Amino acid sequence: MNGKTIQNQIIPSEFTELFRRYCERLQISTSHLAKSAQLDVAYVHRLRHGERTNPSRDAVIQLAFALKLSLDETNDLLWAAGYAPLVRP
Repeated sequence: MNGKTIQNQIIPSEFTELFRRYCERLQISTSHLAKSAQLDVAYVHRLRHGERTNPSRDAVIQLAFALKLSLDETNDLLWAAGYAPLVRP
């Protein structure tokens, strides 16, 4: 497990919190999001539930597109995952 735990409870990372918020806003299921992002359902499930907190930069960008995020939102998600933002045109 990659998230912090206290007495077997996962403490969500900044990435997890932000990712969950964007998922809830779009009201998208994990399986639909995974299919749209062309990622494994189990992988997206672990990201969404804080069981995995270190997605690759490419995975973050794929999720951002699938969630229809704006450039600023995509950059916020990248930053929360520990990556540099996309360059503005």
